[in-house]
Amino acid sequence: MKKFKSYFLLLFEGLRTFAKASKWGTFILVILVPIEALVPTGIIFSIQKVTTELTKGSAFSMSWGIFWAVLLLISNIIPPATTAISGYLTDVLIANINQKLIEKSSEIKNLEVFEDAEFYNDVETVRSELSWRPVNLIVFTLSNVRYIISLLSLLILLFNYTWWLPLAIIIVLVPQSLIHYRIQQEAFETLVTRRPEARKMNYLLEIALNRDYAKEARLFNVFNFLKKRYWTLFYSVHKEENRVRLRQFGIALAFIIVSSLVSAFSFIYLIFQVRSGTLSVGIIVGFASSLVAAISASNGLVEESDLLYDTLMWLEKYLKLMKRSFDKSGNIKISEINQIKLENIMFFYPNEKRASLCGISLEIKKGEKIAIVGQNGSGKSTLLKLLADLFVPTKGKILINNVDLREIKQELYWEKVAPVFQDFSKFKFSIGDSISFGKMGEVEKALDFSGLAEFTSEIQLGKEFAGTDLSGGQWQKLAIARAFYKENVELYLFDEANSALDVQSEKQLYRKLMELASGKTVIWITHRMTSVKLADKVLYLKNGRVLGFDSHENLLKNNDYASLYQEQFDD
Repeated sequence: MKKFKSYFLLLFEGLRTFAKASKWGTFILVILVPIEALVPTGIIFSIQKVTTELTKGSAFSMSWGIFWAVLLLISNIIPPATTAISGYLTDVLIANINQKLIEKSSEIKNLEVFEDAEFYNDVETVRSELSWRPVNLIVFTLSNVRYIISLLSLLILLFNYTWWLPLAIIIVLVPQSLIHYRIQQEAFETLVTRRPEARKMNYLLEIALNRDYAKEARLFNVFNFLKKRYWTLFYSVHKEENRVRLRQFGIALAFIIVSSLVSAFSFIYLIFQVRSGTLSVGIIVGFASSLVAAISASNGLVEESDLLYDTLMWLEKYLKLMKRSFDKSGNIKISEINQIKLENIMFFYPNEKRASLCGISLEIKKGEKIAIVGQNGSGKSTLLKLLADLFVPTKGKILINNVDLREIKQELYWEKVAPVFQDFSKFKFSIGDSISFGKMGEVEKALDFSGLAEFTSEIQLGKEFAGTDLSGGQWQKLAIARAFYKENVELYLFDEANSALDVQSEKQLYRKLMELASGKTVIWITHRMTSVKLADKVLYLKNGRVLGFDSHENLLKNNDYASLYQEQFDD
């Protein structure tokens, strides 16, 4: 009963979502759909009246013929009108939902939430089905309202012929619907549970069709592997779904047989009534038409409500995401970053047993240039993400000007930070928008600083948008240009920002960086040890721990560091 109640609560939320998208569109549909649903009953009733008058030989009243013609006209006019309005409502609804999702995403301040598998699955369910679920929400809601009104009016009409037939239809319909809802919920839960496998299937298809994988997919001949892996996943995913479909078919068939037997018995009963002269021929015409329409409406209601229930399960995921609250940032305002202090920082990624960072304590003063070095997996990138306030330390504190970073207003802190991440984003906008995101400023100057002076801000990026594609090094330079473009920066965070650059471009990067960041704090991660000579201090990490934090010259006295440095210059 609770689940049935939640069904109607979700349906109510769906109607509220429509109204928020377009009040006038929803209002018009609320008027048109009931009229459309009542028309079939009116047509059947008018035909019954005309038939009765003709068979009795009484004077024929044109009013019933005119009434039938008017209803026929209405039945032809309303469907295209509701289709047009529901199409408009769908477009606005999708736009509103997309806007809400963008707004909600902006509330996520701590990226640790994306490491939560359940949250990620919910987000993927909402995102991957966003293009068609809102359409289904409108279509199936309207269909169900139409079927319910139509069925009720037909049952009332049938009640005039025999009282027990409408009752029999309801007795068959209710358990059939409840069982179908339960099966549909199981099907949706199965779909959500299988979401990781479905994502893997989509990823395999992406490898086969996406241009980013085209070269290696062919040279390494991965297509046979893709096909075998796809079929393995397909059978795993669809085995349970097919079981649910067979159950649905079996139950539907059983109820169809029962309802058909009841209908046949009722029809035979009325035939005898007509033959005995108790009822007129017009009555049996009306009864037969009403019965066929009622059974059709009841079957349609069960099928469409199944599909609506499935869509409402998606709506529940969407509403759950919209209602979810995320960690709020602090309220302390800062205008500059004079000091960064780490106190015994420890950090675990969710579901990880090994600490990525362990016991990190150090102090960085304003204007210092810090290079971070270490083997892969030593915690360098993780440390930068913590300094960017994208993750919160599991233990310990990051102090900015002796204030806990968690107490500082995050938006104001981010305004002072310019990052270039190792896995930088490739925004497929124009070059200007990929750097400035609509803000006014000197984009060309940032392009020149990053070594992309030959490009203009108007150039569209991305082959899929009929634009230009960039090389790996050019994409990285564009990410650097974003950092250089940002104003009022106090802290530059570069995570291997030179990894895709040639030697000449790397030299230019550091020269421009030191010029632009004079008096600013710069922290960069590098595997190319030549750049450490530009640093005031070098932070040497190994297995998430600090093995050294000093000038390059002093660290050379550390055998581990000296060995790491010398490896790059040995043949």
